Amino acid sequence: MILTGVDNHPEHAPYGVKGYGHDDLKLAASDADYLILAIPGTKDNENMIDGPVLAAMRKNAVLVNVGRGSLVDESALLAASPLWGRVGCRKK
Repeated sequence: MILTGVDNHPEHAPYGVKGYGHDDLKLAASDADYLILAIPGTKDNENMIDGPVLAAMRKNAVLVNVGRGSLVDESALLAASPLWGRVGCRKK
């Protein structure tokens, strides 16, 4: 298994973790089997998972958002859902 992370300082990724900068989010998404979002929602990262990022993901990839809903562009997610054939979500 290969662990990757997207961070402001990818050069500081722990040993064994492949670090990506924010500018490489699409590339990181294309490498991932699981894309897990565990960050707070801020104005700077609102809709960071948008159409181009979703289109870059593998067909069998799984997007898990344990952060805030504002991280994912919901319109883009619904538009991309035919690529995967399914979209499931659970809201509080």
